[in-house]
Amino acid sequence: MPGVRFSRLVPRVAALAFLAAPLHAQVALGANAPATSVQDTSAHAAFAQAAAAPGASASSDSVATLTRRLVALRRELEVERLARVEGEREVLEEQQGTQRAFLFAAAILAVFSGWSTYRRRVDRQRLTATLGATDPLTGAWNRRHVQEVIPSDASAAVRRHLSAPVGTVVRDADIVFLMVDIDHFRLINQRYGDEAGDRVLENVARQLKAVVRDSDLVVRWGGDAFLIAYRFTNRDGVSELAERIRHKIEALETEVRGGERLKITASIGFSAFPFSRSNPNGLGWEGAIAIADLAAYATKREGRNGWSTFRAAVGDGVDVSLRDVTLRDIDARVAEGTVVMESSRGAHEPAAL
Repeated sequence: MPGVRFSRLVPRVAALAFLAAPLHAQVALGANAPATSVQDTSAHAAFAQAAAAPGASASSDSVATLTRRLVALRRELEVERLARVEGEREVLEEQQGTQRAFLFAAAILAVFSGWSTYRRRVDRQRLTATLGATDPLTGAWNRRHVQEVIPSDASAAVRRHLSAPVGTVVRDADIVFLMVDIDHFRLINQRYGDEAGDRVLENVARQLKAVVRDSDLVVRWGGDAFLIAYRFTNRDGVSELAERIRHKIEALETEVRGGERLKITASIGFSAFPFSRSNPNGLGWEGAIAIADLAAYATKREGRNGWSTFRAAVGDGVDVSLRDVTLRDIDARVAEGTVVMESSRGAHEPAAL
């Protein structure tokens, strides 16, 4: 250690200084004595004679030796000092490096902690928003979510239809609403209890989510009804989807109390938005949902366990103002030929209604 070696050198330096003091005094006396004093002159002469004597040569050699030792000692002390300074500098750099590493780690920790806090806040907000927009029993979306999402979708669908050249059919520009109404659901609750009814609803919601795309919406619309918003598709192929949903629900079994396995059916009605391709602004998306609901009632009227749809008849200038209509009104429009009804049992003529 530099401090230990330095402490060992201190006695040596003191001893050399003590030995060199008389000789330095003699040399200084001989060099600085005034020439005006007779006594000093005599003393100087005596000192000169003494210096010329054989002993004086030995003293000169001792001074030279001590001088060399002092120079060597100074050099060694300087080396020790530089080594000590270098050691202190390395210790300081190491401490500074440790401090920088600590500060860097603290900064990383702060950033990570801040990001984690932000993510937790965002996740809580999303969870709150999701819980506020979903049905707690089935996990399906609720009406509130429809009100938040569908208006912008409907505006986009109308723009696509209006921007298409006259006479062309726009693909993937329709929003089709399917109303799925469980048949005899009230009897299920009365006979097997509300718990059995809840299990049926959960199973139906699970089946509907499995049938549609991730971009579509499965909505708990009422006590025994689900709404599917089939977004940005082609209305001409939705009947196949409706039949697939009907078949899935018909094959569904729900275990109720006592181990009994309950089978159910559903009546499905659907309607496309825009209701009329030739007049995209003729009926709003809420009106299209109302038409889908009426179509589900039409399916029940025909015996349940099927699907029905109402669509505007092809032709320019067709009156499709169907706001706040009833099933009787739709029947009248079918009789007039301005609305066409189709179902899983085939196309319907006005006389059949």
